[in-house]
Amino acid sequence: MSHEPIPVAAAPTLAVDVPRAAEMIGANESDVRSWIASGALPCVRYPSTRRPGEPSRRILISVADLDEFVRKHRDTAPEPNKALSRAAVVRWQQKAEDDDAERTLTINETSVKRSESRK
Repeated sequence: MSHEPIPVAAAPTLAVDVPRAAEMIGANESDVRSWIASGALPCVRYPSTRRPGEPSRRILISVADLDEFVRKHRDTAPEPNKALSRAAVVRWQQKAEDDDAERTLTINETSVKRSESRK
């Protein structure tokens, strides 16, 4: 029974660097680094090849940990405040009506000015 090596392209991705993790979840790199620093998002640091006994400077995030982080925060997201949303819609409609009234007033003032200048 021979073991065929898995082509690199076909191998599943186990860990990604900070820029790729940020891209995957649609966040900023600085946010991902903050979550790592706070302990909210676990990271992997391999031993340094240049400085024995020290971790590498490169930070990797397990794809499974990243999935869990997103799932955890998605599940705990609060429901939107429907009353606030309705209030925001009403304010937007009132602003649109005020803008329309202002445009009408400006158009009427312009028409009056034009008609006065023609006299």
